[in-house]
Amino acid sequence: MSDEKKKMDLSEVNAFDKDKLSKAETQEKVHLPDAHELAVDRTLKGIVEFNDKSLKAVETVEKNPLPTKEDIDAEKKTDF
Repeated sequence: MSDEKKKMDLSEVNAFDKDKLSKAETQEKVHLPDAHELAVDRTLKGIVEFNDKSLKAVETVEKNPLPTKEDIDAEKKTDF
């Protein structure tokens, strides 16, 4: 842009009558959560409110134990 055009544009802005503007009220829009946000909130609430005292004591049973050294040696000695 040329310097003359910039000066002309600024002069028009400075000469503008502000009384011609009308008063406007700003409205704040309420943000409603979507389905994903609601699901996350419910999950977090469930985690926070979880009662670990309601869990029962259990005993761990090893169903597939690893072979011992003797078991491995015995398999190596067998002929197929």
